[in-house]
Amino acid sequence: MAWASRLALGTVQFGLDYGISNRTGRVPPDGVAEVLAEVSAAGVGTLDTAVAYGESEAVLGAVLESEGLSFEIVSKFPRDMNPRDLTDTLRGSLRRLRVPRIQAYVAHDSECLKTAFAIRAVSKSRSSSVVASRSILILSSLAHSPVADPRTQPLTPP
Repeated sequence: MAWASRLALGTVQFGLDYGISNRTGRVPPDGVAEVLAEVSAAGVGTLDTAVAYGESEAVLGAVLESEGLSFEIVSKFPRDMNPRDLTDTLRGSLRRLRVPRIQAYVAHDSECLKTAFAIRAVSKSRSSSVVASRSILILSSLAHSPVADPRTQPLTPP
C-alpha cells in the first residue's frame, strides 16, 4: 500500500471519450465514485486532471464533494491559453473542482511555457495560496533551458 501513495490517477476518461481502447466512452459519475473509492482505499492520494479533459474537473468536484473523499489534485492549464488569463483559468479549475486550493498547477506541455511571462504567471499562482507547490513540470527539451523565475523549481520526470 505504501507504493500506491506515490501514484496519481489520471482522470481524462472522467471528462472525455478518450483512449485508443476505450469502447464505452466517458465513465459515468457513479462509476467515477466507485473508482475514486477504490483507489482511495488502495492508498492512492493524488488525482491528475486538466482543463483540456472536458468535464473531468466538474465531475471530480461533484463526486469528491458528494462522497466526502479527499485527494491532492494536480491540474494543468491548456496550451492555447493566453498566459495573461492564467489566474482566471486557475480560479475556474478551483470552482469546478470545488476546492480552495490544489497541489500543483502545471503546463499541459512545454508549448505553454515558451515565454517568460507564462513562467512568471505560474510562479505567481503559488503566492496566491491556491497552489501548494511552486514547481513547473517540464516534459520536453525546454527542461534544458534556464527557467525565467529563479523562485520556481523545474521538475523533470525520471
